Amino acid sequence: MEDGGDDSATEPLPPPPPPPADTIVSVNGDDRDNAAAAAAEVPADATADDVHAHFFPFRRLSPDWNAYEVAKTALLSVTLFPLRVFAFAVLAGAIYAAAVLAMVGVKSPADYAYRPLPRWRKVLLKGISPLVRAVAFCAFGMYRIRWTRAADHDEKALVIVANHLGYLDIVALRAVYAGSFVAKGDIARVPILGSIARAIQCLFVVEGKPLTASLLQRVDATYACHLSKRVRVTGEAQPEGAPLEECLGCGTCLNTLTIFPEGTTCNGKAMIKFRTGVFLAGKPIRPVVVKLPYKRWNTSWESVPFRYHMWRTMTQFSNSAELVELPIYVPDAEERADPRLFAERVQADMQAVLDGIPVYELSRKHKFVYHDWLRGKVDPPTALAKAEELKRGDKLLLAAVAKEGSLPVGSPV
Repeated sequence: MEDGGDDSATEPLPPPPPPPADTIVSVNGDDRDNAAAAAAEVPADATADDVHAHFFPFRRLSPDWNAYEVAKTALLSVTLFPLRVFAFAVLAGAIYAAAVLAMVGVKSPADYAYRPLPRWRKVLLKGISPLVRAVAFCAFGMYRIRWTRAADHDEKALVIVANHLGYLDIVALRAVYAGSFVAKGDIARVPILGSIARAIQCLFVVEGKPLTASLLQRVDATYACHLSKRVRVTGEAQPEGAPLEECLGCGTCLNTLTIFPEGTTCNGKAMIKFRTGVFLAGKPIRPVVVKLPYKRWNTSWESVPFRYHMWRTMTQFSNSAELVELPIYVPDAEERADPRLFAERVQADMQAVLDGIPVYELSRKHKFVYHDWLRGKVDPPTALAKAEELKRGDKLLLAAVAKEGSLPVGSPV
């Protein structure tokens, strides 16, 4: 991602519009009938502006078309765009080949996940990240990924948490940190993509097994690889403050578990409240702040069709990404006992790096409601009522409201 290129200059962050002030969450009332209670809280004359304000983190914010952008996009669509699509296909094929070869002879996850791998297999796995970096450069015009390292950068992070803006942050995090991500279980069966996801040790959401349980199991197993030999053999507790050892090179530790605690993508101008899943483990984490600066096209992907977004992204002269690494966050006793507090403090540190952008009390399910409204499936009062109903049924969001006092629906915390 180029500094100061035609399409990569950073746009100042405008303040978000205030949420509807006349809609209040009551945490003391009788919520046995959430739907009826939610509908009663929403004004009957709610407008489109109210909906946009309420769901602000998911609102599409990008400069309007102008004569220059039309001419540039038309020209690049028939010149640069086909070349980038071709580069994407070739490099994706190379990543797929490396992933397939790396998994040759692997009969079960136990043979790969937590056992030292032979050198040839490690070479293939480590080769995936440079290929992903080539995808960023050749297919998406991310000529430079700005990477601000923390003072303790040399200390390996076993778990990374990051804010989520779209597929480009996945590309950047994989290229820089060899990130391994959470994916839907169906992805494992998708041709090409499934093979790559298995090779880089993505954590698949399995039907019938809670994601939090799978996540905690993965985090605990990853840390167990780095315990002292005595602790591994005897099963005794790791002494407080004892340094972790280097893993001998298993599949899991060659791919850094990277979690997006928001659970969905936002527009870069606001965040939504972190879920507590990864923080339940009470283990040290490395926060990494992702920024996607832009001038003419916002490369965050939240409420626009995927193919359209890919086309617009590939028809920019250049695109930008920036990763700001924070020091490893080691939770204290209070934070280990209270994962909500742990999550809030980590998010507050990341929020400060993002110039204090607001954090909204919304979840991934709220984005679905907003998309239904954008598609014309519900009217503004219904969309706001559904959002309020979701909040009333979400223990994490209700706890935040109870902690802060009565707040406007969708208000930043």
